[in-house]
Amino acid sequence: MFEPYLPERFGRDWCELRGHSSQIVNFMATALGHKPLFDDWIEVDRLQALRDVCAAYGLHVEAESVFVMVDKEKMPERVLGRESIASTSAYGAPLEACPPEGGWASMGARVHVFISRDPERLRHGMWYPLVIRDRVLWAPRADVLSYGRHLGYPPCCVTGPTASCGRSSAARARCIHSATRWPRTAPIRGSTTCPARSRVRPP
Repeated sequence: MFEPYLPERFGRDWCELRGHSSQIVNFMATALGHKPLFDDWIEVDRLQALRDVCAAYGLHVEAESVFVMVDKEKMPERVLGRESIASTSAYGAPLEACPPEGGWASMGARVHVFISRDPERLRHGMWYPLVIRDRVLWAPRADVLSYGRHLGYPPCCVTGPTASCGRSSAARARCIHSATRWPRTAPIRGSTTCPARSRVRPP
């Protein structure tokens, strides 16, 4: 849909490290202080390089966990809660865990990271649903709402998308579905029609 974008200077090293320009808007907005926090993934062996690039822009990085992506359709039936997983389907492990034979790279594993100008803000990052020991673990609902606020979304998109953001029955249905079954996506999906989205500021 969009052509690859490589900045001339500001954020260029970010794009070169990652090999593409996705998340460049979130990166720039956070570096400039317009967005309080965002999350991303990076290959395990590039984590330190990511920290170095972010440090050059005054950004702090917190590594949350290692993701090993798996096709949802190929997930074993023994995994409890597998039908509740949304778009991100992965097994999880602590970064400090002993990597499998061949290393994390052999499995295509990536580290989930949180990035912010404020190091205290990093502790408010929230994990995605992950498969741990054949069970899908979700973040508590309270953490989901808090995470939406720390990402910089306006209150209507975090706690009451159907009241303020939905302009149509279809939009309201998407908000309700996101907020009830897949709460992790509520702060994102619930904001698609919200006029306040273009005025997002750190809380």
